[in-house]
Amino acid sequence: MVRAISGPLRSRRIHIGMDEAHGVSEGRYRQLFGYKDSTQVFTEHLRRVDEICRAHQLEPMIWSDTAKNNQLSGYYDPNSQISSELTDAIPSGISTVFWEFWTALPFTFATVRASMKASKDPNAGVKHVMTTIWGDEGNECDLYSALPGMLYQAESAYTRADEVDAELLRRKFDGIVGADLDDWVYASKLDDTQAESQPISVNSHYTPNLAKFLLWEEPFFSFLSPQYRGYDLEAHYSHLASYLEQALSSDFSTMTPSISLPHSVDDLPLNVRLKLPYLLASVLSLKCHLRERLANAYRLGDREELEALGGAGERSRMSRLRGLVDELHALHRDNWMSMYKPFGWEVLDLRYGGLRARLETMHRRLVAYLDPADASVTKIEELEVELETIYPNQGCSLMLDYARCSRPQYI
Repeated sequence: MVRAISGPLRSRRIHIGMDEAHGVSEGRYRQLFGYKDSTQVFTEHLRRVDEICRAHQLEPMIWSDTAKNNQLSGYYDPNSQISSELTDAIPSGISTVFWEFWTALPFTFATVRASMKASKDPNAGVKHVMTTIWGDEGNECDLYSALPGMLYQAESAYTRADEVDAELLRRKFDGIVGADLDDWVYASKLDDTQAESQPISVNSHYTPNLAKFLLWEEPFFSFLSPQYRGYDLEAHYSHLASYLEQALSSDFSTMTPSISLPHSVDDLPLNVRLKLPYLLASVLSLKCHLRERLANAYRLGDREELEALGGAGERSRMSRLRGLVDELHALHRDNWMSMYKPFGWEVLDLRYGGLRARLETMHRRLVAYLDPADASVTKIEELEVELETIYPNQGCSLMLDYARCSRPQYI
């Protein structure tokens, strides 16, 4: 494994983290080998992996490695006391790294600002910082979307001031990336409906992944919709889609004051990467409250509204939504194949396939119900189910993986 990972790369640094090793040796290990303190098992394994790395002239690093954690209610134990016995057991040549896992761009700027300020303190002893981009849970996002955060961290390293020059940052993003910084940051509103209310504290380890769970949420039951009841997400995503459509345009006559300084995508070629968030916002503007609207119209017997929402016509909401999902799937696939190996895309193909199939079933049942000549569907039981709030007092502030948002069996 070490040879396979390090072979294609020039760098001799290697991350050998044993992330989230809580309870190591407490299960099958104990059945096979008897009791041994988990910290001892951790450090013995660490020393062995270090020996392998040294044999291949590699410089190992570890971060988020949990040799001891007595905290049962959270990821970190702020009251943990690290013994000299433990620190002495870690090989001296291993670099220990403190890391923070933040994703949404407005939140990234706040955390990078704080961490870089602390790192630049002459008394901190910090010599190196790095940015990592992960592909957790299917590697769905466009890696390029991290560029604003990466440039912000780089600029923070280049200045002694606590804050970077915002206008210089914009000019550098234009010159280096060939895109508009404000447009790219604005695209982060996919997950950011109320930036000013997002808490920043020791307990705020993640920001919501709203767009992800809205996209993959099972559309006919829409069992998460009580979480965003009271939010006008249709307006939010419609506005975002309109903004990004203009950021992708070269026709100044169609631009509105929502873009402060109109500009052409011809002059900012990498703004074309904003087509993916544009299509996603367009999909969500039609999908997020669809089931709620259908259920209300069904309950009231409003067949005209049901026809507008789920009829067979090409302008019905369901027809437009299915067409946009097809576009999003195709563009996402093209982006993937232009950047990565094909391996891994099968995960997202299956997700899109599941969503498209559910939308087709949903649409067919609605069309059959609305057709007076079709007696196969006389009621729509999926719309008769009363939904309940699953995560009380959380609203949209949720971070859910695909399994937990795609079907109710996994909540």
